[in-house]
Parts: sequence; structure tokens; C-alpha cells
Amino acid sequence: MVRILAVLFGIAFIFMGVVGGGVFPRLIQNGLLYGYFSVDAMHNLVYLATGAASLIAAINRTVSKAFFILFGLGFAAIAGMGVARQGDIYFMHNALFDNYLFSGAAIIFLLIGLSAAR
Repeated sequence: MVRILAVLFGIAFIFMGVVGGGVFPRLIQNGLLYGYFSVDAMHNLVYLATGAASLIAAINRTVSKAFFILFGLGFAAIAGMGVARQGDIYFMHNALFDNYLFSGAAIIFLLIGLSAAR
């Protein structure tokens, strides 16, 4: 099950990275994807890298668990920095909804990674 979730999250994050790159301009309004999430090159790279890593991690259950735990901690750190620094992280700007996205992804990723059967 954890491998299937890795594939699904990989597809979703790659889709966000591609859409944020301007492939579907109707989904981007005022520099915001779906009207909520910041769109810039760094966000797109984060989404694409996460999606690619998730698809690669789907090769093995142990690797998938490690992916969800490590990226869950990474997203928690990004969300925490976004809140602590009021949206201005060292390498990218986070809007309020970006913090929600990263916090939600961190919680979901950690739940999946920590609760997956051995």
C-alpha cells in the first residue's frame, strides 16, 4: 500500500510542478496556482523533485517508508520556517496557503511513513 501511495503522491506533485510552470495558464491567477499557492521556479523545482523522488521510492516498500518519513520531516521544516519567518524562507517565498500545503503534506507523509507495516 505504501508503494501505491508513493506513486500517487509522485504523480500529484509532478502535476503541480508542471502546472505551476505555466503549461495550463488558466489555473494560474495573479501568480497563484489554483488561486492559493505561490508559483515560482523554486516551488516548481520542489514539487518536481518531490514527485520524482516519490516515484523512485516506489520501487521498494522500505525505500517508500524512508521517503515518506524524510520528506515529511523536510516539509515540516519548510512549513515551520515559513511560519517563523512570516513567509520569507531563505530560498523561496511561502504564502499562507503554501504553509498549509507543506504542513498538511508533512502530517500525511509522516503518518504514512510511520504507520506503514514493516
